[in-house]
Amino acid sequence: MRKFLTFVLTACICLMAFTGCGGKKSEKITGDIELPVTKTVRQYGITETVVLRKKPERVATLSFTPVMALYKLGIKQIIVPENKMGRWPADLEKDARQMSTAMASNFDIEAIVAAQPDLVILPYHAKEKYGKILESQKIPAYYVDAGPAMSYQSVKETGEVLVEAFGKHSEAGRTILQEFSRLEKRMAETREKNKGKKVMVLMSAPPNHYIQNEQANLGSMMQLLGYENVFKEKNIKNSMVMLDKEKALSYQPDIVVSTGFGSAGQHETNMKKDFASNPEYWNQIAAIRSGRIIFLSQEYAVSRGINVVENINTLIDMLENKGL
Repeated sequence: MRKFLTFVLTACICLMAFTGCGGKKSEKITGDIELPVTKTVRQYGITETVVLRKKPERVATLSFTPVMALYKLGIKQIIVPENKMGRWPADLEKDARQMSTAMASNFDIEAIVAAQPDLVILPYHAKEKYGKILESQKIPAYYVDAGPAMSYQSVKETGEVLVEAFGKHSEAGRTILQEFSRLEKRMAETREKNKGKKVMVLMSAPPNHYIQNEQANLGSMMQLLGYENVFKEKNIKNSMVMLDKEKALSYQPDIVVSTGFGSAGQHETNMKKDFASNPEYWNQIAAIRSGRIIFLSQEYAVSRGINVVENINTLIDMLENKGL
């Protein structure tokens, strides 16, 4: 559990740790393929559109965000990030090499080059250091937004670019776009219901508890659903900090959502044991005392690309089932 917490907290606080093969069927693509830079990535000064002469057959994906979109679109990936927070689809794990994609000093760019990819997708912040190496080897490099916490809009922008390039006429491409559209309608309806409600967002590995603001992964989801985050410290740069238990008593949220180690059930068990060990404190928070709390699996700790659609839909279901 400590290893899990160390991994996730380092990723979320530093925003540095995260920066198939193909699906069942892929669309036949003819002519040049364009991968324009998304609006989110343009803010980092990257503007060049990548142009491919043919459909890529050996993609090295060095960021979590595009993996599942490429998989569903039937694009073959030979390298994907290590999935420490879950599992990739079985055929993806079988055929693609999993590598550490933290852009640290020991990042193995030589292994990427040696794999002879015809496209590398990597985090925007790797452009100066590693992008130049790829360019010198004439390997196309496409840059995406990356990080443990990424906005829904950023994930959607990347998904739209990949669908337009590799699957705009395919069933898989249409499905991806339809799922975004349906979710946005549902989120709009949910926001109307939740106006004025306050939420406290925790990431915990008891006895350690951290509180998230609206910039963190789960915190951003709750904002999309119309909740006001109670954690609004102005002088804190990180999206998540150790819970100040004294201050927390003054927040008095309408609901609490909490993510942590393992499945939702495992996390609930761990949290309830912690609550039971110190009821004098936790019962002072009305939302916890009255059971207005949602326990979520570790999948909600970091961004998971287009799986955000499934995550948010599941979260809405859980909130509705508990009358929250």
